[in-house]
Amino acid sequence: MILKNDINSLKKLYEYLKYELKSYGLGGNGSIFFTYLLCPKYRVNVLLRIGEYLYNFKRTKIIRLFIRNRLMIKYGVEIHSSVHIGKGLKIIHFPGVVIHENVQIGENFRVHNGVNIGTSGNGKIGIPKIGDNVYIGTGSKIIGGISIGDNCKIGALSLINKDIPSNSIAYGIPCIVKINKEN
Repeated sequence: MILKNDINSLKKLYEYLKYELKSYGLGGNGSIFFTYLLCPKYRVNVLLRIGEYLYNFKRTKIIRLFIRNRLMIKYGVEIHSSVHIGKGLKIIHFPGVVIHENVQIGENFRVHNGVNIGTSGNGKIGIPKIGDNVYIGTGSKIIGGISIGDNCKIGALSLINKDIPSNSIAYGIPCIVKINKEN
């Protein structure tokens, strides 16, 4: 799991965007520009990644705020540019996705609409850490200083407020965890 924003060069930005073409079924062979024009979901990825890239440079706050506002108003996605999400992000349905500014998320993250990931209080009480290859279903809420391991699936309309071990399925309110013994 990556624990910092590492999109610190245009080469790295291009690498992330090219890798994420695969998330949208284009096999990494498509053009970033034409996919940006034709696929609104990929547009969200591009804007998020540009915001992440600009976060590494001073004097870009106004541009980052413009990108963040564009994401919130047009697409209903509220993700701060300081969030680090590893390669392979796919927002399956984007209205209502909210991710706290200090959350760390691994590679190949899949998320549906209505998902909130953040603190359980005034913004200072624990930030979730999410591993690689995690899927989060519609309307789920992940709150507090918890850890979700690699290769986990979170069911729709779940409230996750406790640690989830790797290779698990979690669902419901209160959270029920089933460990997948096949992996």
